[in-house]
Amino acid sequence: LSALAVIDSDLLVKQDGQILSTTAVKLNPLELMTLDVELDASKDFSVELGDNLLQYSSKREDQLTSRPTLPNKDFDWDSAIGHFTLGLEAEKLYVVKGGHPWKVAQEHYLKSLEKDPAFAPALNRVAYNFYRMMEYDKALEYTNKSLSIDTYDPEANYLYGIINTKLGKTTDAKSGFSIASQATSHRTAAYTELAKLYLNEKNYSVSLGMAEKAIRYNQTNMVALQIKALAQRLMYKLDEAKETLSQLHSLDNTSAFVASEEALLGIASNGGLAKLITNELKEESYLDLALQYHDFGLQKESISVLKQSPKNAKILLLLAYLDRPNRTQWLKQGIDASPMLIFPFRTSMYEALKDLMASSDYWKLKYYTALILWKKESPQEAKQLMLECGNNPDFAPFYLAKADLFADDRSAVKTALDRAKEIDGNDWRVNLALVDFLLEEGEYQKAAGIAKKSHAKHKEISILGMRYASSLLKLEKYRQCLDFLENFEIIPFEGAVEGRQIYFEATVNLALESLQKKDYQKAMAFAEKAKLWPKKLGSGRPYNPDERLNDYIIAHCQQQLGNQEKEKEYLSKIVDYKLDPGHKEHSWIYLQCKALKTLNRASDAEKLIQNVFQKDGANTHVQWIKEIEEGHRSLHTVTKELEEKDNKKVHDNLFLLMIKLMQITNGAKA
Repeated sequence: LSALAVIDSDLLVKQDGQILSTTAVKLNPLELMTLDVELDASKDFSVELGDNLLQYSSKREDQLTSRPTLPNKDFDWDSAIGHFTLGLEAEKLYVVKGGHPWKVAQEHYLKSLEKDPAFAPALNRVAYNFYRMMEYDKALEYTNKSLSIDTYDPEANYLYGIINTKLGKTTDAKSGFSIASQATSHRTAAYTELAKLYLNEKNYSVSLGMAEKAIRYNQTNMVALQIKALAQRLMYKLDEAKETLSQLHSLDNTSAFVASEEALLGIASNGGLAKLITNELKEESYLDLALQYHDFGLQKESISVLKQSPKNAKILLLLAYLDRPNRTQWLKQGIDASPMLIFPFRTSMYEALKDLMASSDYWKLKYYTALILWKKESPQEAKQLMLECGNNPDFAPFYLAKADLFADDRSAVKTALDRAKEIDGNDWRVNLALVDFLLEEGEYQKAAGIAKKSHAKHKEISILGMRYASSLLKLEKYRQCLDFLENFEIIPFEGAVEGRQIYFEATVNLALESLQKKDYQKAMAFAEKAKLWPKKLGSGRPYNPDERLNDYIIAHCQQQLGNQEKEKEYLSKIVDYKLDPGHKEHSWIYLQCKALKTLNRASDAEKLIQNVFQKDGANTHVQWIKEIEEGHRSLHTVTKELEEKDNKKVHDNLFLLMIKLMQITNGAKA
């Protein structure tokens, strides 16, 4: 057992309705407990902890449901509701495209509207995404289209409310929230927003009433409880405010809002926030609290919180925005503060920066604003602000960000990286960006030189070592690459496959070189070595690794050495391999077809290609294999397309390995 909270209960283990073991469990958060109980392995058992803290049954029927697991074949994914569903799932899964989390979803919603321009659910989601991108006029346009279909649609009305709040149209906002509050799905959220609007208008009694309505439908509504506490304090109902704060504390005993309000009520010391906020990014916690007060229209409290915070550029610039009598002082300090590790992203911060840019033309304000616009999917506006900064910034990360933002303009990328190098040539991030650029440009020798030198200075940064290995791979220095990797270590992390991919390609290329020299024993040794998953390279061996290429090299070597039984053994392994469900097939399936034919099973090879093409006909690798088998004239075009894709990649060049193997073994010419 691993405790997520304090546990003080009994653990029961049962079998055949009889209690086999009762153990008192007393654990604090993150404490572990191990318990051994003797059971009859032939019978099912159950485990119970406390009052429904944990319930487990080994019975299969207690674990599995009969819910459908396959998609409905009659459903048209290319319909309005089909694309809407795909968009909604992309939002839920936070699918990212080009660094932007809403892009995939928005594309599907817009396709949905192409199929049916009056499909209200898609209109609402498009509007919401434009709202998140701070494009409020566009958001309102789509919301109005939805309301023109159903004026009582709760989602559309709620959107109408939040959008008009941003546009400063309070009457319209109240109208939207009022209608949205009639639906149970949006009731508590709508009442919360109404409470917030009335609090901003200093109409505390109405605000309190709306907050109480919101709480009536969701007793754990933290924002509504905060508004309730504020309204009570501002109406001098201090005992009631304390009671509300007690409720909030019971829901979140680390609440900075509660600590701040208790200090204002005089029931906690002024050091309350300082004692509570001890996390690594303290400024962010203070900023969140200050912006909450700002959202509630309480500027005095917001300024007070910011003054208590440790100071960085964001804190100081927000003070310049809110504390207008002292703007000049705060603005100077904010501009003078270091931009290192300052990454503004909040809409409220954008509004502050936009206001401050009217008072100052300094590059840091434009840089911070550009970062927010970039995140909010307004890259053109972000680019314009970056360009306006010119070469004034003396901060290398500015140019790294600029290089990333202008990735589609290679000349701009080079200029930005050269300037970053000029400012801070020893920074490992600058050198990494430069190496990546050189690899993309095909300047592998330069990339290898910079990567090697930078890795020597920063041994702890494993990605620099990987880039050096990638450069050696591209320079076809396979032995040197392998030697480096065998003395290199990557700390494991999620998705840490790059090191092993480079290792695989270097080793397979050495096998192919040996094969070309007819050194079959060495070729087989390297092919077997390429099956390894060295622990030091940060990635564990999967349950079902794809070793078809390795096995084909070995089979070919055995055939050349006259070992027919061994050849047959490896060909059979290739034939029997099945790709994991959900994984896309690639060019190596051609080796399965070759193996089947060598084993006199040509009809099975034909069926294999037909099945794969039927399942994934849009896959270019599958098209390539089909065209090889059928001798299509377009084969050269498809081959060239796949080669170009692989050549653009630093590693994971599986198709190029396939082509090289085919050429050496005198297989089908592509």
